Amino acid sequence: LALAGHTDTVDAGDFPGAFDARWEDGKVHGRGACDMKAGLAANLAVLKTLKDASAALSGNLLLCFIADEEHGMVGARAIGRDGPRADQCIMSEPTELQVCLSSKGRIGATIVTRGRSAHARTPEKGINAISHMGRVIGCIDDYHAALQARDPHPLLGHASVVPGVIRGGEQANRVPDYCELEVDRRTVPGETPETALAELRKWVGDAATCCADFAYQVVPSGLVLPPSDIAAGEPVVAALRSAHQALFGADPGVQSFSAGSDAGYLGFPTVICGPGSISHAHRPIEHVEISQVVTAARLFLHAALQLLR
Repeated sequence: LALAGHTDTVDAGDFPGAFDARWEDGKVHGRGACDMKAGLAANLAVLKTLKDASAALSGNLLLCFIADEEHGMVGARAIGRDGPRADQCIMSEPTELQVCLSSKGRIGATIVTRGRSAHARTPEKGINAISHMGRVIGCIDDYHAALQARDPHPLLGHASVVPGVIRGGEQANRVPDYCELEVDRRTVPGETPETALAELRKWVGDAATCCADFAYQVVPSGLVLPPSDIAAGEPVVAALRSAHQALFGADPGVQSFSAGSDAGYLGFPTVICGPGSISHAHRPIEHVEISQVVTAARLFLHAALQLLR
């Protein structure tokens, strides 16, 4: 069993005293408090408790404290490529202790259209890169509609593609020769970053069939994140639900994780469950309740003893 989490944080930004952890009103405040030092602390508490009790385990308990989740995920990629290996894993991202089976993946891409500049009084002498990008946006809207028409994932719903940032042109009286569009493509289990990028290229290519002078590029950009998924029948899922039942008297059921994580790169069945709220992550109000960290450690300990004794 692996207990995993990432050690890095996002930039401190406008968070005053971001790295001066402050304990107040039963909470720890600071950058990384819930995303995700809280999960790492709970994992360490499990290991210390087992060590202090000289507990005899029938299997191995691994702590995977992973680098670079917020940028390029080099740590999770390395584990997926080189090990160590695990049969089951708990990724302690902030889920408010909900048992999350699935999370969406993501690819980004920049689409570039190129034309020929001309004065606006003689637009026929130019090729308007922004007009060509308008056709691309129409095809992306059609692509999004096609994704929405597919069978949804039972927990995550549909995949999506969204045009998010557009740049082009220099002045209104000049035919623009360059335009770029940044898009965000969210994937669901069953899709890979490679297949999603290939689909995006096809839909953009469809837009380019309108005319012979349509020049374009689709360039991958930003964080590449595979989706993650674990079957509800996996032992680690059953163990966490049983731990909830034992501690709280109720089965929490299963949910999806609304944010991304590096679980999809690890290469072994991983459930996402941890202390803190993802709504506080990456914001200048980031904090976590100490009581929830303690409860997370109790849940993880209960689950570990079920799986490893």
